Amino acid sequence: MNLDPTALLLGIGMLLGGGLGWTFYMKAIRKKPETEEWYDSADGWESGVTDRDASLYLVPFGSLFFFLFGFLMLLSCFTIPDSVKPVLFCVYAVAAALPVIGMIGIMGIPLPWPIVPRWVVDIRKKKRARARERRAAKRAAKRAEKNK
Repeated sequence: MNLDPTALLLGIGMLLGGGLGWTFYMKAIRKKPETEEWYDSADGWESGVTDRDASLYLVPFGSLFFFLFGFLMLLSCFTIPDSVKPVLFCVYAVAAALPVIGMIGIMGIPLPWPIVPRWVVDIRKKKRARARERRAAKRAAKRAEKNK
């Protein structure tokens, strides 16, 4: 058992910080639907990160990342049998994939429902339906103009 106090404190801090961040995300962001105006707003012209990006991608994926790595740091303080190491490798792989998923969302690629809240998917569906109606109206206007 390796009881390095720095690793222990850092692991506990990452575990608590990640858990608190995830709890905040679940209580304040995911469960409380926002409006389409909020979804379209872009307040992050200085940093390039909007409120929407921070709320939907940075907070949840960053907090899970820190939670998992804090958990793994605490586990590294103990002597782990060889039969458990492949399972821990899977946890490392998941922890490494979380920031990638968050960055994909920040880049603007729409993520599906289990990854983002249902109300975000509903807003996107409404926007796509309106865009489809506008395209159909433009095509109909062009056909009517062409047939004259």
